[in-house]
Amino acid sequence: MAVQKSTAAGKSGLRSTLYQAHSGPFPDPDFMAAGDKLRKEEPQPLIALVLDHLSDIDLVPSRFGPVPPLPLPRSRHLVSNLDFVPTLRQQSYLESLKVSPQMASEIEKGTRQQSKCPAWALLRQPRLTDGRFREACASSGQWREDPEAAAKTLAIQMINGPSNKTAAMRRKLSVQMKSEVLASYANLKRVNVLAIGFVIPPEAPHLGASSDGRVYDPGESPPFGLVEAKSTTKPDASQVGYLKMENGNVTLRRSHRYYWQVQGQLAVTGLRWCDFVTDTQEILYVERIWRDDAFIRKMKDKLDIFYYIAYMNEYLKSH
Repeated sequence: MAVQKSTAAGKSGLRSTLYQAHSGPFPDPDFMAAGDKLRKEEPQPLIALVLDHLSDIDLVPSRFGPVPPLPLPRSRHLVSNLDFVPTLRQQSYLESLKVSPQMASEIEKGTRQQSKCPAWALLRQPRLTDGRFREACASSGQWREDPEAAAKTLAIQMINGPSNKTAAMRRKLSVQMKSEVLASYANLKRVNVLAIGFVIPPEAPHLGASSDGRVYDPGESPPFGLVEAKSTTKPDASQVGYLKMENGNVTLRRSHRYYWQVQGQLAVTGLRWCDFVTDTQEILYVERIWRDDAFIRKMKDKLDIFYYIAYMNEYLKSH
């Protein structure tokens, strides 16, 4: 979806993380729970397909109505296939990362201010996070003569992170711009956007993700998803490197790190779709990207190798 922006766009100074473009009711928990009963009916009514799997989701209160807690119950795609025997120190460290489903939900709730929350940064540091998934998976191919050196160098860069004032200023500007982009997106798609914190999957507590928001779209099945927004000074999609224009459609390049980021967010949260939003000077682009479990399984195997072989060791050296 591509929409011409208003000339007033980008001047509101909005800072909120809650956007309610859809004014109708959130789903009734009793209505959602009817899916199991309807699937047993013969002939099966069409509404049973819409309600499929929704009865498995426990809802919790929010400012806009009942929503699912994050992360959702996990499927097999986050199970580790790596045969790794840790040292005593490594085992102790890995144990310290573990979280129960209830702890993971409380952490997500407590870190919804994201970069403004000290715990958000502390929880991220010992974990691989979605924005670096592409780099971590590709590290072994950067220098074929010595892939371990490549992985070690990247791990050190990730752990040290940006420390100068310019990086902090960029983060602050990014937060301000994304607030305006999310408001425009919510109005365009007629959806509600809620704040989201740092999500840690109990099945893979060495990973984590933070998207730009949780989304409720009453016209989609399932109705709950994510949104990830990017801003650019380019006039339109034809000049944005990570977007591809084909047959009149604008999509995110599947080889770009942003696609890995989106799939990583879907893997960690357990949600099924994410709206990828690109804000250019003239047009706002929205692509709904669905979770690709086959892609995620391959990515997860590579992330495990990078984490256990390089990242964990470098982190332990620095702490």
